[in-house]
Amino acid sequence: MTQSLKQQTISGIIWSGVQRFGTVALNFVSNVVLARLLRPDDFGYIGMLMVFIAISDSFVNGGFDSALLQKKKPTDTDYSTIFHFNLLFSFILYLLLFIFAPTISSFYKLGQLALMLRVMGIITIINALALVQNNQLQKKLYFNKLAIINLASIAIGTIAGIILALLGFGVWSLIIKTILNAVSRSFLCWALSKWKPILVFSFTSFKELFSFGGLIFLSDITETIVNQLVSLIIGKTYSSEKLGYYTQANNLQRIPETTIPFVISQVFFPVFSSIQDNIDKVVGALKKSIKALAFVNFPLMVVLMVIAKPLILILFTEKWLESVPYFQILCLGGMLYSLNSGNVTVLKALGQGKSILYISIVKRLISLVFIIIGTKFGIYGIILGSVLSIYVWLPINAYYIGKLTGYSFSRQTRDIAPTFIISILVGSIIFFSFSFIGVVNNFLLIALQLISYSILYIGSAYLIDNESLKIYLGIALDTLSRLKKQNEHY
Repeated sequence: MTQSLKQQTISGIIWSGVQRFGTVALNFVSNVVLARLLRPDDFGYIGMLMVFIAISDSFVNGGFDSALLQKKKPTDTDYSTIFHFNLLFSFILYLLLFIFAPTISSFYKLGQLALMLRVMGIITIINALALVQNNQLQKKLYFNKLAIINLASIAIGTIAGIILALLGFGVWSLIIKTILNAVSRSFLCWALSKWKPILVFSFTSFKELFSFGGLIFLSDITETIVNQLVSLIIGKTYSSEKLGYYTQANNLQRIPETTIPFVISQVFFPVFSSIQDNIDKVVGALKKSIKALAFVNFPLMVVLMVIAKPLILILFTEKWLESVPYFQILCLGGMLYSLNSGNVTVLKALGQGKSILYISIVKRLISLVFIIIGTKFGIYGIILGSVLSIYVWLPINAYYIGKLTGYSFSRQTRDIAPTFIISILVGSIIFFSFSFIGVVNNFLLIALQLISYSILYIGSAYLIDNESLKIYLGIALDTLSRLKKQNEHY
């Protein structure tokens, strides 16, 4: 990387980290408070609605977000064309949701879902309004503005949701919270972005962007449908309460699973795109991102499996105890999920739309088979089937990366193996060591396990001279150096 690009990347990582960790903190507080105020079936209703909202959002995006990021120099005509298309398409999708809301409600055998879906479906239009502005801010690496937008919008939705829950609005507090979040985010994107759409629609521009974005769209929609399949099956086959337990476990697990990958992907996608003509630089950046992901994500997921029960008791109280095994199974899948996202980010940056589509279809078919097999073993089987399929994704993703760059699955495995082994060994030691301790205060138990795990993990990584640890130390030292120079300047 050039020095300028390196500084932009580090600055991007810092601001993206502020955005993501701030978002996580706000969502975490919101989730904890609302889980204590509301019932599991309230979250189950939202889980049912989000199946269709998530699919609609994937249709609206259409892969054009990735296409605009991947294109080196998109024009104002490109941006306006995509803006008008997304907005029109979002109205069509909302109309379909409105019309078929009673049918969806009958599918779940819950009459009250029709009105909820008709109200919550408006998010599809609201999100479409801000997609291009958000894309431009990301393209230009304005992660400081993105941080302000996301933190402020989530704070507004969270405060409103908690107030409404306290006033007894039940599931509607979750729906209004989500809508206000989207409205605030869209408004701030318009306020902080200098770009405004012009009255133009270019079929040439649309066709060019769709040649890549259309493939990403097919990949994303396939992924979204299969990802929502678990919620769909649980909601239909079991009950809103069971889906509520799963939704809460999934929400909690998704915080660590997606936080670091989000930061790395958000920053490295435009970086990968800018150096896409230099494969050696791409491989170097990918190697660092994968090591950085593994170093944090592996131990995080392992330690969460260890402390799952006392953690959920503290956060959500005993009424959510049934979420514990769901959460532990999901954490098992979270260990590899982040590495898959790193590989796909590179494929997007290199413009490999067809490869991404083929990979996505193969991976989702595998997931589908695993989930169908899992249905024969109840809810645990469904969730475990979905999780185990993730372990098949990595060699598939890495195979295509290896063909393009030479950074094969075997090389990736060698790079992350030390971190994986340390994480599992330390987790096993902590789990078995504390299993012999009698009943203690849950806060004390978690504190002791976290401290013990952290000391053993970082100490072990330091002793074997783990390269992943060096990456974070390098970023920290570089940041301190820049801050020192700024202070000296002033």
